[in-house]
Amino acid sequence: MTFANRPVTLLLIGAATACVALAAFTRHTKHTKTENHAISCKTMPAHKACVFKTLMGLESFDTSKVNFDRRLTEAAIRNGLNWIMQAQHANGGWGAGSHYNQQVHDPHAVPADPAATALVGMALLRTEEKPFDGKYAVQLKKAVSYLLKAVNTASPQSSNITELTNTQPQTKLGRNIDVILTAQFLSNAIHHANNNPGQ
Repeated sequence: MTFANRPVTLLLIGAATACVALAAFTRHTKHTKTENHAISCKTMPAHKACVFKTLMGLESFDTSKVNFDRRLTEAAIRNGLNWIMQAQHANGGWGAGSHYNQQVHDPHAVPADPAATALVGMALLRTEEKPFDGKYAVQLKKAVSYLLKAVNTASPQSSNITELTNTQPQTKLGRNIDVILTAQFLSNAIHHANNNPGQ
């Protein structure tokens, strides 16, 4: 399957998967057998993580009990990140497309939107200890610029930072999800910059 034929919805799935997999992979080496990390997701048993909470950094996931092939995990992360890099728009954003036009498979055939860009940005922040100096620093800085422009050019009378409507993130997570995810991404980006002066 070529890049252009992959469903654009894979962008969000890829970002989420890369983010969760990276978090799990990097935390795996930090845990000892004596550590106990409680997982509290009301709809799931205690031994399972709530994917959305893990993705958003609201809940940790104890990978000490998870058996996985490190080589396969690393390859999956690499492939997902490579696809995401190819899907970035020239303006620095990523787009998930319209909920009502899911037949569009080319990620460059849909406009970039803040929510998808923020989700991908949060995944990229987890790739390295100093993400703004790392392998994806150029793409990450472009994403920051795209989101800052979206915030700074939004109408003060608007309750959103984009004029796009019915995007997949908005349909699945709420019409103001662009604001919420952008705020979360930018606050995380500032945290990285504060911890690594000069970024």
